[in-house]
Amino acid sequence: MKGSAVFLTEPQCRIALAGIVEKLLEKDVEAIAASVDAVHYHVLARFQDGNVRRPMGLAKKNASILLTPHGLPGTVWAKKCRPLPIDDRRHQLNVFDYILAHKEEGAWVWSFRDGYLPPKNRPAPPHRPP
Repeated sequence: MKGSAVFLTEPQCRIALAGIVEKLLEKDVEAIAASVDAVHYHVLARFQDGNVRRPMGLAKKNASILLTPHGLPGTVWAKKCRPLPIDDRRHQLNVFDYILAHKEEGAWVWSFRDGYLPPKNRPAPPHRPP
């Protein structure tokens, strides 16, 4: 990423997570789990035809747009993402647990179990477990 590093505050992490999940669901990506902390994000999802970069780019763009009124105009995310394929069911479950475990480090997390369907263009916060 060009420019200086961006560190999200807790409220900004919540907004970014909502923006990412919202756009992925809008693009019919089968989102399973996601997390956002001060410096990075993780997403476990099934992308149609293995096309990851375009929907993730749109999801990060949506999060950036939602973050603009909250003190982060401009570039927030690196240009590309680094998709890693899931090998099997065990791998999928390990990644799912890994993403949700980020809540212990202060990340905002979401999973399909939350039943969270963000309203159009409104970043309603996902649940943050205590």
